[in-house]
Amino acid sequence: MAVKNYYFNNQQVTQILKETAAALEVKGENRFRIRAYERAATAVEHATVEVKDLWDEDKLTTLSGIGSNIAQHLSQLFEKGQVSHFKELKKTFLRQCLNSWKFRELGPKLPLN
Repeated sequence: MAVKNYYFNNQQVTQILKETAAALEVKGENRFRIRAYERAATAVEHATVEVKDLWDEDKLTTLSGIGSNIAQHLSQLFEKGQVSHFKELKKTFLRQCLNSWKFRELGPKLPLN
């Protein structure tokens, strides 16, 4: 049975990594972990080759800023079209945003002008 691979260009991968870093920050995760995703996003953004091509050649970690953990997540992205870890973070992020919006409704009503 052939394995289906999903294609994400560097811009899309960069956006996913940036969103993951933002979700980790909102969640209050370790600053070093957040910084790792920010570094990975910057590395992908400035890469002179497509990250998908590096993955095809099993060379993701040769890109400075991509460690083994993030490489595993990117492998899941290219293999399955999504990353379960990122999906869970995004749910948490959305829940926290919705909760903060609910609290705003409790405060004084200010004019929108």
